Amino acid sequence: MSSTVKQYGFIAVLVATVTSEEREELLEQLWAEKTGLGFTYDGRMVYVDFMSNKPYRERENFYGLTLGGDDTYAEGETIDDFRELLKAHNLEIHEHTIRAYSCIYYNGGDSYLDDITHEEFMSKITPAGETNTALQLHDKSYDGETIVDMFRDVSEAIDGSYNPAALAIPQDEHGFAKGTFKVTILWEPEEA
Repeated sequence: MSSTVKQYGFIAVLVATVTSEEREELLEQLWAEKTGLGFTYDGRMVYVDFMSNKPYRERENFYGLTLGGDDTYAEGETIDDFRELLKAHNLEIHEHTIRAYSCIYYNGGDSYLDDITHEEFMSKITPAGETNTALQLHDKSYDGETIVDMFRDVSEAIDGSYNPAALAIPQDEHGFAKGTFKVTILWEPEEA
């Protein structure tokens, strides 16, 4: 029988996206181990639900989703418990994206937590207006020898795994960055 259920814990952006096949396999293992860990449907975020192994009478009769709040809960679970679970299962996250959450939903459908996309999450945790401003992702000078490193450096500058600032760039449904990247290469003569 379906009912209204509460979830609470922590959520963060993964360094490496989990494919749908990996997600299903990992979820089976994590459920069997009663970890409370789960992944959003897009595979880009991991969360812990500290309520997942509690009786339904403790999880029922609440609605909504909130992000933020204290980093501890009444049962004593902490952000460090989340980090330990991730470490035990070799899941790397972008630390600056960890957020406390609570989610209340009708379990005849999907949880708001499972449904949230990376772009929606980043817009909720990014200060208002920040995603509508230009982001400087790379600023480096090269000489004639090191210029060959530029291609790698630019690639890493737009990859959130290397540059956390790149995580604020909104993406389309295919994972491509929205907006425009402006590249200018300026040569300057040596100073005498």
